[in-house]
Amino acid sequence: RENRALEELKANNLGFEDAGLDCISEALTHGCRLRRLELRQNRITFAGVQVLAQALTNPGCALQHLELQGNDVGCAGCTCLAEMLKGNNSLEYLGLQQNNIGVNGAVSLGTALVANSRLEELDLGRNVVGVAGCG
Repeated sequence: RENRALEELKANNLGFEDAGLDCISEALTHGCRLRRLELRQNRITFAGVQVLAQALTNPGCALQHLELQGNDVGCAGCTCLAEMLKGNNSLEYLGLQQNNIGVNGAVSLGTALVANSRLEELDLGRNVVGVAGCG
């Protein structure tokens, strides 16, 4: 059964890890009304981000705010998110603070922003991207 009422899910510090994203990603691909998703401090890595990014490429996904602060997205996860951003038309905020994102991850996200006219805020705070990651 689909939930068409839930618009905001705050699931911070729950120890979801990557496996916990399967159900959320499935809901995002099946027309749920979720607009805001917070998954801070859940030990999410590349594998989980890959599943989530795939769901966010679905044209029916309406998510506008995604918070992934304090996970382990890394550069590989940023590559998945960058590919997603090229085709996503709903996401307005992406929070990736404190995610072990280096220069390559920041550059891949920056390159994707050229093709994305919807994202208004990208937070890369507390990652070591340096000057090269800003360019």
